[in-house]
Amino acid sequence: MQKYLGGDEGNLTRHEGLKKSGYMRNCNNFIYFDSDLKILKMEKFLFSGMEEGGEYQTRSSEFAPIDNYRTILDEVENVYTSLTGSKLFAVYEGEKIVVVAADCRLSHGFDYDVDAMLAFLKSNGNSEWMINFCSEKMEEMYVSDVIEKIAQPGQTITIQLTDTLYGNNEFEITT
Repeated sequence: MQKYLGGDEGNLTRHEGLKKSGYMRNCNNFIYFDSDLKILKMEKFLFSGMEEGGEYQTRSSEFAPIDNYRTILDEVENVYTSLTGSKLFAVYEGEKIVVVAADCRLSHGFDYDVDAMLAFLKSNGNSEWMINFCSEKMEEMYVSDVIEKIAQPGQTITIQLTDTLYGNNEFEITT
């Protein structure tokens, strides 16, 4: 059930497929309104897994994304804390998309405690996608893993990593 929350409706976006029903206001954090109009705000829990002092970037080649790729990128973006205060993702759209991220490796502070992580993610209002993704990537989580998840099957995507401390790298992922 959609509810009018007042204000400029053009500034509210309905997001389907997320755990909580409601609206997301276009800002730095997701704000959900459940059926009782209770406000639920997601806490940030992802941060850079790279060493401080370097500059990092992940860039994909062009690829065809899945339909709800923006919802997934928005959720990752909104639970990520940047060391520099910059956004994690920039997406260049055309018939296909290119994803450029201001990081290479993502980290969380759950230290292999799957039960604590699952309890936190559920209470935080994270989507089933995020819960499954974090469960799969308990030890190592890379921006390229997110890119792989938002790509349609049957593609080969070139990933370019920029790392000013240890050098650049390039590899391919096949979806």
